[in-house]
Amino acid sequence: MARKLAVLVTGAVLLVAACTTETRTTNETSSNAPEGSAASYASAPCPNPIYGAGLDLGPEFTCGYLTVPENRTKSDSRTIRLAVATRKATAPSPKPDPILFLTGGPGGSGLAEGPGVAKQWPPDRDVIFLDQRGALKSEPFLSCPEVDTFMEHTVELSWSAPATAEQGAAATRTCRDRLAAAGADLAAYNTTENAADVADLRTALGIDEWNIYGISYGSDLALQTLRDHPTGIRSLVLDAVLPPNVNPIETGWRAASESATAIYDACAADPACHTAFAEGRAEYTRVLNVLAANPRTVHVVDPKTGKDATVVIDAYKLSYTVQFGTLIGSAPKVPSMIHNLAVGDGTEAARRSSPESSRQISIAMGCNGASCAARWSTAPIPHAWLPRANTTSPTSPPP
Repeated sequence: MARKLAVLVTGAVLLVAACTTETRTTNETSSNAPEGSAASYASAPCPNPIYGAGLDLGPEFTCGYLTVPENRTKSDSRTIRLAVATRKATAPSPKPDPILFLTGGPGGSGLAEGPGVAKQWPPDRDVIFLDQRGALKSEPFLSCPEVDTFMEHTVELSWSAPATAEQGAAATRTCRDRLAAAGADLAAYNTTENAADVADLRTALGIDEWNIYGISYGSDLALQTLRDHPTGIRSLVLDAVLPPNVNPIETGWRAASESATAIYDACAADPACHTAFAEGRAEYTRVLNVLAANPRTVHVVDPKTGKDATVVIDAYKLSYTVQFGTLIGSAPKVPSMIHNLAVGDGTEAARRSSPESSRQISIAMGCNGASCAARWSTAPIPHAWLPRANTTSPTSPPP
């Protein structure tokens, strides 16, 4: 069948649509696997509780598991199960082609995203959520509590200190060794296998054609699925795009710099903000370089627990706090936080670096699930988003 491929780039969202006039259907209970594939799907109760309050899957969801080979390159590979949840369309005349939502990380839980995303999207299509291999509700769940514990303690450490890198590497090795000893083939937890899982899911569900929405790492996965398994993909929507040819570990300083520029451009356009923080982005650069040379220790009360906390703020932490602020909606508070550091204080930044914040950052970076052992086994920096201080300085981000 001939197709026309339309590409639309708008801000951070890329839409790739393959236009067709054929009618497509969805058969959720089908267990037919692709030809030559050992994959199958079986319905099951939704695996509540998911994670925290308000994230359980309600009665509008149906669930099941996709069974696939753990390592498709090995004929004797064991099988694993991937959790799947579907929000059924409720419109009077639903569209025939569902949407698959691919979350980021890697290692994030698609099922945990389900309730929030489903509320925002129109009810005219089924929306399918997948916990990718190794993630929260899939089996096995490759959690790294050793790394989570380490991340909680980094609030008291400088990320740029060699001892911190050594502690992070030790926690990662411990997790990796434990998972490998339990039988996990860690080499199989990668995007190539993830993309094959996505292709197998479409066929196992009996879906002739669907649309894929990928955010962050999910956009990388969507693109690689389109490249390796294009059959049945009607369109892609790519949000917070991470192209397959970009290594985010190498672009951390640039990403933080771009976030700071956007924040201070918005501040300059607001009369009250510009008056309060007239030095603008230059103040951020100056503070960043001061902290790169001399990390600051601040004593505060953790706003989450009410307990006293000692927080070490260095250039790494500050740059990521600025970048993370654009993700969680706290960007308008950044100029005040930077100015507070510039005048010799730091309590505003310290409160944003509580143990709970460190744990949330580890989750946001996909280090609470499948990818921790595999990603961090070769990453000497505890938080692999940022490059080493001795390879890139805060004042000269890569072009």
